[in-house]
Amino acid sequence: MENQKDSYLEELITEYDDVSESSAMDKLFAYMELINEEDNEFMEERIIIFYSDRLNLVGKLHLMVIVWGQPWYQMTNCLTRCLKTEANEEESYRVDQITYDESNLIYKNWLSFVQEYDCPNKPECFARWRNRENTKKKSSPLEQVRRFVTAYLAQGLKRTLPQVYKHFVSKYGYTERGPLSPTEEKVVNICLTHNPKNAVMILSTILRRESRMIYNKQKMLYESKPEKMKRLRWTLERASKFIHSLMHHNDCSLKALRNKEFSREIWLKVEKDMDHPIKSLTHFWYKRLHIQLFVKEDVKLRSLGNKIFETLRYSSYKVWTDIRWKEVVKFFPKGYTPGFLNYIALRAFKLNGLTLKMPLQELIPIALKALREHKNLRLKRLKLNKSGQLVFVDVTVGNEESAENEIVEEIKMEQ
Repeated sequence: MENQKDSYLEELITEYDDVSESSAMDKLFAYMELINEEDNEFMEERIIIFYSDRLNLVGKLHLMVIVWGQPWYQMTNCLTRCLKTEANEEESYRVDQITYDESNLIYKNWLSFVQEYDCPNKPECFARWRNRENTKKKSSPLEQVRRFVTAYLAQGLKRTLPQVYKHFVSKYGYTERGPLSPTEEKVVNICLTHNPKNAVMILSTILRRESRMIYNKQKMLYESKPEKMKRLRWTLERASKFIHSLMHHNDCSLKALRNKEFSREIWLKVEKDMDHPIKSLTHFWYKRLHIQLFVKEDVKLRSLGNKIFETLRYSSYKVWTDIRWKEVVKFFPKGYTPGFLNYIALRAFKLNGLTLKMPLQELIPIALKALREHKNLRLKRLKLNKSGQLVFVDVTVGNEESAENEIVEEIKMEQ
């Protein structure tokens, strides 16, 4: 099936130089039909008919009983709506990103389901299938089957069914990541030319990519390209203005800003004061200025990197994507932020898609070796003087180089 799909895309490249050709869209529709037929065959003919033949559950769906124990948070009938947390429930569930071990357990449960119910091992079919033509009532056979399979996958996890279903769909339904290839770019242009109204649904199915990515691509093509954001040179004077803006709109002192989470409304006001995008301001605050203001010790970057990786060495994390930086930051003095620790760790080496999937215990020696080649730069501390202006804390520098131009985004004393 995959070779058949690839050949369809390749034909679009070789046969149609002009994306306005209507027959090119016909080719896309034929391609999508192949995918939908495979998914429908898996859901309707294989699973439903299997239940009918072996377990006699069609027409007697009350016999489709979950025989294993379920926690309260896995008893929902909806797979696409987040569960409303009850305050007084004894059993709690996890709300962070699904970990490497949890993902492996979900796939292990899938293999058990395939073996127990004699179904094809095609997780992509279950993940991609959408109930577009049949009734979407929770009591319909197809919806009950989907819920039953998801509940089967969630066994042994402290996760809700919507969490498990979302992870399964994301991992096995949308397998393509990264920038669009030239072939995919041409497919996008063909679809947006001939069927812009349904482009997101069609392209998400054909390209096996998340709808959000298609939406963003569509937005870029239809809207004017935004001006490239100019790099802001953060002087002490500008950083002082930024601090006073944060204190003013939060109605608090400098000390109260430590580890404080600001609402979007606050950031919008600060953005207006600074005439600079929120994204740049939050990056500067959480990965630069917060550390310089609130960490009451010299921050030597290579030493900090070594400490981060030594902390990770004795953690329970298996791969890089398992790391919860909000937990890691608890092992460091007050003033550090999760984003800053993540930033310093990533500086040790260039991470690519393959590296991220390496076991963490194999990754750590590589990072420590890379750190040995870095200079042990020192991050300068800052404070507000009596005039309300930011100044560098006068500490002994020793023989080390100052990190002010590398990691503080050009904060420097103006002459």
